[in-house]
Amino acid sequence: EGGRDLYQLELGRSGRPASDAVRLSTGLNAATVSVAASGSRIAYAAFSRVSNVWSMPIPRSGNASMSRAQPVTTGSQEIEAFAPSPDGRWLVFDSNRGGAQQIYRMATSGGLTVFRLLNTSSVLVPSDSTWLPTFSDSCRSPGSGSWADT
Repeated sequence: EGGRDLYQLELGRSGRPASDAVRLSTGLNAATVSVAASGSRIAYAAFSRVSNVWSMPIPRSGNASMSRAQPVTTGSQEIEAFAPSPDGRWLVFDSNRGGAQQIYRMATSGGLTVFRLLNTSSVLVPSDSTWLPTFSDSCRSPGSGSWADT
């Protein structure tokens, strides 16, 4: 039925279900669970996905070293897709940093300014860079379907 919740299922001697499963939690988001020997208490670890964008140089020869990777985005968020602007000055990415998946852009120069795209119909950032809008150095007004300062 969706999320990571706990259910109780009584098994018969054959090892097959003796009745329907009974939901014990809603919204628990458990990744792993342990039950006390007495059966009166559980301990669980909540499932959490956090992802950010990292950048590293591509070596002309040999292997790439992860020690040279630098974070581009930071924070407790989940980024599912991203794409650089054609001129390399901006990164467009989706993030749930505001509670809901939205599309953002930020300067690749390392500035802290992050802008959120308003009035989006899709939260996926296509890998095809021709999708990316032409960015200007200034933001247009909020509510115009353009970038707004967050």
